[in-house]
Amino acid sequence: MTDSISQQTAHFFGVYDGHGGSQVANYCRDHVQLALAEEIETVRKSITTDRNVIGNCEDQWTKAFTNCFARVDSEVGGNGNPDSEPIVPETVGSTAVVAVVCSSHIIVANCRDSRAVLCRGKEAIALSVDHKPNREDVYPRIEAAGGKGTNYLKPWIIPDPEIRFIPRAKEDECPVLASDGLWNMMSNE
Repeated sequence: MTDSISQQTAHFFGVYDGHGGSQVANYCRDHVQLALAEEIETVRKSITTDRNVIGNCEDQWTKAFTNCFARVDSEVGGNGNPDSEPIVPETVGSTAVVAVVCSSHIIVANCRDSRAVLCRGKEAIALSVDHKPNREDVYPRIEAAGGKGTNYLKPWIIPDPEIRFIPRAKEDECPVLASDGLWNMMSNE
């Protein structure tokens, strides 16, 4: 990858699966890409103004995605500023899987159980891992917090994306992003 997030030309794709209603998924559809672009600009500015910031592109993308997901989650919950109201009832939420396709890499961020798979030649490569309660690294956090659920059950469901960086290859055909509605019926292959 290049040394800086600001040197990348990229394409953005996202799938959002509403739980308890479509409002949060629709909000994500309309706002995640814009929030990510603003977070990328914030990271880019910090690189040019702060000589202590390491120019590691993966760290920059991770920071931008993490801040983006936290920001959109905060906006949906009415925590964006002191005067804001929640956009939807507490019982509504959404999964998210987004991919940024650059010339050298695919960067995937996901929360919950929407998934990304890359068609590479005759192979299906998982680009994300579902955030399910039965995962060894997810269950202990949920159990320690006392439960599971959607927005009204925080801190059990958190907006922290899992982020992966996949080098591109000439055999890459296309990424497939879909919700559990597809993946519960089909394997990655």
